[in-house]
Amino acid sequence: MDIQIASDKIKLKPFSLGWLNYCGFAGGLIMIGLIQAYFYLKNIGTDMEASFFNEFLLFIPIVILSCFIQYKRLEYKTFKLNCSLESFKENTRKLLIENKWKIDYDNKNYIQATYNNGLGILNMDMLTIKYKKDEIQWNVIRHPHNHNSFLALLTLNSKGRKMISMIKSKHDKMKR
Repeated sequence: MDIQIASDKIKLKPFSLGWLNYCGFAGGLIMIGLIQAYFYLKNIGTDMEASFFNEFLLFIPIVILSCFIQYKRLEYKTFKLNCSLESFKENTRKLLIENKWKIDYDNKNYIQATYNNGLGILNMDMLTIKYKKDEIQWNVIRHPHNHNSFLALLTLNSKGRKMISMIKSKHDKMKR
């Protein structure tokens, strides 16, 4: 498995298919930047030096920003648990199944589900809910196996965020 559930965020195994799909856009920009750096160094002293240097400088903030956004999305968000953990797990499972989410993993530590809106592998949200003693950690990202790293950068994960809102509202109605 190339997706690892860590204590503070989701980790993707470096250079695995999921990592390449999730971080591929930033990696592609880095490669373009390296190619441009080569041409800049090759053309030092010529009239093309400035254009290669300007293009290279343009890629640096774009790469840093895209990497920052991608890795920030892998971190968990939290909310406090105000009911028993078992009832929360059971209600979450029911809610996911009712809303046509496919549960990929379900164990005592976390549940991971995927929502496919019918456009196939190109548009899938992945929801991870990790159980702690008195809090719930959650994360919604575009599934790393979606084969579209550019959309992974720009996604809003609307279905996943709606599901988290539904889980929270159902959770708020429950008592310990």
